[in-house]
Amino acid sequence: PKPSTPPPKPWRPLPPPETPVLQIRVEMMHNPMLQYSAIGVAIFGALYMLGRLAWHAMTKGQYVPGQGKNIADETEGLDPPDKTFDLTKPGFARVTDSVSLFVQAVGDPNGKMIIFCHGGPGRPACKPWPVANLLAKEGYCCVFYDMRGCGRSTRLSQPACKPNENPYSGPAMPKTEKEWGFSAQIGDIERLRRLFKRDKIVVYGHSFGTLVALMYAVEFPERVSKLVLNAPANLIVMPPKIGDKADLFKIIKSSIPSEKKSAFDKWFGRLLDFSWQLKASEQKLAQFMDEIVPFYVETMKGDQFKSARDALEGEDKDWKNDKFLNSEMPIQGGYHNLAMYLGLGAHHNWSAAVAQLKLPTLVVHGSLDLIPEENSREFASYITGCEFAVVKGGGHYNSRECPEEVRDVVLPFINK
Repeated sequence: PKPSTPPPKPWRPLPPPETPVLQIRVEMMHNPMLQYSAIGVAIFGALYMLGRLAWHAMTKGQYVPGQGKNIADETEGLDPPDKTFDLTKPGFARVTDSVSLFVQAVGDPNGKMIIFCHGGPGRPACKPWPVANLLAKEGYCCVFYDMRGCGRSTRLSQPACKPNENPYSGPAMPKTEKEWGFSAQIGDIERLRRLFKRDKIVVYGHSFGTLVALMYAVEFPERVSKLVLNAPANLIVMPPKIGDKADLFKIIKSSIPSEKKSAFDKWFGRLLDFSWQLKASEQKLAQFMDEIVPFYVETMKGDQFKSARDALEGEDKDWKNDKFLNSEMPIQGGYHNLAMYLGLGAHHNWSAAVAQLKLPTLVVHGSLDLIPEENSREFASYITGCEFAVVKGGGHYNSRECPEEVRDVVLPFINK
């Protein structure tokens, strides 16, 4: 006869919280599937957390507010080799042994000085903006310069990364950021201030240049009398609170025709791949960065953007007649842009450093800017005691589009 089947074990609920841990461990030892499952979950959890921590560390912005001043001083010094510069004519100012900046000015060379920081990143103004000519008539000396790594200023002479070098684990990435990024750009403003022998200056930033201007004020608050930040790049905290409304790349993609979206995606994918960029020549990288311009212009086809389009077309005409620009090199920065993106990273929070700034600050927004007013207001909210002004009928390039209206907002502020 067949042996009788043993009766099934009675069902038991999971151990209550007061069950000794030792008993639970013993039951796991007698149940291999439960044991292996628990080990697998623990290993996966540990790897996931390590991955998150590694990703967080790798994608964090390399620039840290408050450290740029010391890095610039230790790397190249803050006293420029040139001791004089003639502000009555455009020319090159040697700010370090290896870097010369193209400088031009309008107004009284002995007047109160405004240093303008252009945007882009890496897209300098060919000539002083029309608003500067109006401010010059009020006795100000308005100084424009091409930031290092773009326009007519010094560029990187060879790729940052050697052919056989790992671009991510080698020295190329931090070296690029240190020599061409926020710390270097902040240092250059200070070098220009010393070269021009001014105790204090007004700093006027536009678009991405508002971040450079703001961080200079954070690092050298004793050298800034007033701060004007026009059409700001809302990147004090990244990602911004308002999300996609502040993301220019997403705004562009949502605005361009559907047949061009795949080409934009391909370009943007290469923008996020630093491995090839660090091994590219300055000319090749600058040409690549310049490919964003047609997509950007595509977003401004509506009638409300006509003045912005006219401003861009006027800027292009000026560049075609410029005698200082290297004809083989695009206006756009190459390693300049890469270094600024490395400084930003995928996430950072500079709000604590900005909140400590106690300087008169004015944020200006054009009512017809492609980027919404909400973006500029969030930017302004991080700055203690910041004033805010909207220029009616002005776009992103309002300093060129409607200079009289911008002057009427800026002049009373800087004259206080």
